[in-house]
Parts: sequence; C-alpha cells; structure tokens
Amino acid sequence: MRKRGTSAYEYLESRSGLATRLFTATVFLSVRLTWMGMVVFTASMAMTEIIGLPARHTWVVALAVGLVAIVYTTIGGLRAVIWTDVVQVLILLGGAAFTVVYVAFGHWIFNLGLDPLGEPCKFSWMWIVPGSAVVRFVAADIHTGAVLRDRTVP
Repeated sequence: MRKRGTSAYEYLESRSGLATRLFTATVFLSVRLTWMGMVVFTASMAMTEIIGLPARHTWVVALAVGLVAIVYTTIGGLRAVIWTDVVQVLILLGGAAFTVVYVAFGHWIFNLGLDPLGEPCKFSWMWIVPGSAVVRFVAADIHTGAVLRDRTVP
C-alpha cells in the first residue's frame, strides 16, 4: 500500500518524527538558498562582463535576473519550469557529449588550437564521466525539487 503525502519531509516525519522533518527541511532550505544565491550572482557577474558594466553594478544585474526568473516562473507556472528543465537537460547532454568526444578524439577531429603544446590529457575521462553521472543521478533521487516534479508530471 502506498503512503499518501505531499512531500519527502512529510514522509520523514511519519517515519522519524517532527524533529527529523524540521532538521531536514532546514538543511534543504539553507543549501537551496545558498545555491540559488550563487547561481544568480554568477550569472550576474557574467552578464555584467558581457554588457560591459563596471563590477560595482553586479547587484543591479542580479536583481534584474532574479526578477525575470520570478516573473517567468509566476506567469508560466510549473509547466514553464519543466520546459526550462527540458531545454537545460538537452543543452547539458549536448555539452557532455561534445566534451567526451573532444577529450577522446579532439586533437584529431576538432583541432581548435586550445592546447598549443599538443600534450595529451592528464586525466582519465573514463573515470570522470561515469563518476559525475553517478553523483548527478544520486542527487536527483534525493532532491526535493526533483521528487516534487516527478510527482506532478503524469
């Protein structure tokens, strides 16, 4: 029989008590707010450089990026968030595929002149790519945002 509930925290409370629910929710919110701040600030730094504004105006760009994200999500709802996730996954998978091909065969296929010394790679992509994939899949399984998205899509 399936348990009814709306969040992973509700499930944790039913299994381990209110203290566990409050602790895990607090940790999640702290990590998520820190992550969102870093994402907005990093995007703002990049946009400030691209636009050509002085670095002291990064906060203005950060405010604009945050407002655009809030308005986009508010108007589009969960459907907009899910379609944005789909586009991001396609971009990330394309970048990952390009990286694997470039690392494995880049000096033969692309020859972009990025390595003027012509030295071979100093790391083993055969371990980095699968290891990164495992970390991402594990994080997606325990991430509350991923759990909620999975529960809302038919």
